[in-house]
Amino acid sequence: MTPDESRWYWNPENIVRVQEFFGSTWELPFRLVTYLGDSGLILIMVAATFWVLGRHVTYATLATVMIGAALGSAIKVLTDVPRPAHPDLILYESGTSPSFPSGHTFLAISFWGSLVFLGVIRTMVAVVIVLLVMISRLFLGVHYLADMFVGLALGLLAVTIGYGFVKLVLERLTQEQAAMLMGAGLFGSLIMLPVTGDFPLGWEILGGLLGAGVGTVIESRWIKFAPSPGSWSDQTIRVAIGAGGIVMFVLLGSLLRDLGGPAIIRAILFSGAGLWAMLATPYLLDRLGHNAANHSSQTSSTSTATQH
Repeated sequence: MTPDESRWYWNPENIVRVQEFFGSTWELPFRLVTYLGDSGLILIMVAATFWVLGRHVTYATLATVMIGAALGSAIKVLTDVPRPAHPDLILYESGTSPSFPSGHTFLAISFWGSLVFLGVIRTMVAVVIVLLVMISRLFLGVHYLADMFVGLALGLLAVTIGYGFVKLVLERLTQEQAAMLMGAGLFGSLIMLPVTGDFPLGWEILGGLLGAGVGTVIESRWIKFAPSPGSWSDQTIRVAIGAGGIVMFVLLGSLLRDLGGPAIIRAILFSGAGLWAMLATPYLLDRLGHNAANHSSQTSSTSTATQH
């Protein structure tokens, strides 16, 4: 689909105005802020909720993000709108995934919005983050206003559906049932296989989701991780262990990509990142004494033995 630039919401001059208003000094801050809606970072943050807050928060945020990603990706493929192009643009990108709708916008709303309805963060925090992400995407010249508006609508729709899913489905399932359902949902990402190559890091993200699906199912049966209450230092250790392993796999996959390595190998490497996030990290944290489920069972066993 070719955008009609005569309409204000497709007019690239709006992007030029945003760039001129902020000026070149804002390029670095906006490049950093835009990561708050980046798919890779959001998936890491979803995993971090598991290590720190527990599986209920993780499953809820993951379901909401996957709903938003599915809706947005489908529209991107169907419309195939090119990125903005205008001679006066200070910053712009070409040759990447379709522009419409804004993926960073609907992913940011899906993730940060789900944390709001779960009571993890305040509404105003999410609003500020989403607005900054949206402005950053305009400033960087990668989206039209129309992309922002539809991305916003899709994100809000995903949060609404995610909230309903949590209340009507997730909260009525046992731990293992919920894990099986989430694992099935992650494996459902295979439906994107025919168009995976059309998206930047498409193969890597697909591999990561599949690895996370396998890890989710195995972990729920044999580890049953539940983060124990801990200090900020304890939580920092958990995130460092989890994120450190993910970064290792990501760096290896990125190096292979730069060297022109085959997509399937990159996908396998990123599946390792998913397994690390949802299986290896909970296992290590369990061995380090961060699993409240094990602590409770040990306490119960000790109490029973004492009574006898």
